[in-house]
Amino acid sequence: MSRVLEVPPRLLRCAGTDRGAVAVEAALVIPLLLVMVLGILDTGLYLRDVSAVTSATRHGARIASAEPRRVTMVDDVAQAVAAASTVLPAESIDELWVYQAGDDGFPVGTGSFDTCPSRCVRMTWSRATGRFVPVSGTQWPPLSINACVGDAHAMSVGVLLRVRHRMLFSSVLGSSAIRTITDRTVMKFEPLPVRSCGLGLS
Repeated sequence: MSRVLEVPPRLLRCAGTDRGAVAVEAALVIPLLLVMVLGILDTGLYLRDVSAVTSATRHGARIASAEPRRVTMVDDVAQAVAAASTVLPAESIDELWVYQAGDDGFPVGTGSFDTCPSRCVRMTWSRATGRFVPVSGTQWPPLSINACVGDAHAMSVGVLLRVRHRMLFSSVLGSSAIRTITDRTVMKFEPLPVRSCGLGLS
């Protein structure tokens, strides 16, 4: 004849207590893990955009430095930066500057990016056309570029790109939802042939 094993009530109470403890621990740990995962994802997307902006400004500066006095220099830079920024959300792109850079990396005579002086072109991103559009009143006449070999006044060109990155989850966690990413690259213009380097310079 088979015997039926009876579980003591004390053990049943212990098992119920353990299940309750596990449920409480899960309720405490799962939200923390979720916050960590969302934070890591947000940070990864932010760093991706930082890398893309840095790469785009370097690409634009290389194009600019190779085209002193070319009438299409600014347009070529804008197209190159736009092509290098395809990884970025189109609505996040803010503005692009192409300017004569001083020793401090800022537009000559300013010390900041508050104003775009002469020999500076500021462009904003048009969502409608998917292109950079020059802001009225900003220009850099090609013939004013000095890229003469050995000239102490030979110019450097700077390219600045500004992007507004939207943090997907940080706003839920109480942080700022928008972060501005700004990067600039400065390069010397490649030397022009002697026969043309000084034409038009004042």
